[in-house]
Amino acid sequence: MKSIFIRCDEETYFLAKNLAESESRSVNKQIIHMIHKEAKANNIVVEDTAEQEGKQIYSGLSVGFDANDSPVYDEVNSGLSKLAENSSQVLDRTNND
Repeated sequence: MKSIFIRCDEETYFLAKNLAESESRSVNKQIIHMIHKEAKANNIVVEDTAEQEGKQIYSGLSVGFDANDSPVYDEVNSGLSKLAENSSQVLDRTNND
């Protein structure tokens, strides 16, 4: 779950509050509803997060996030990648003996 903080003047806040109340929503849910409605109207989609992470893991990349919440990709040096690396080193030593 991510958070969005919005600064606005008092008039804008009361507009959002009244709009939300007229549609029986909280202000937060109203803003989320409006974002989704506009995205749909403009054919904007976001790839599924699990699918994105799966592609990154499959590609041998680990994803983290920096202070600005931007993705940072690092090579995976654990799990199956590390196991394959260790197996490769063992095979190299065995073949050289």
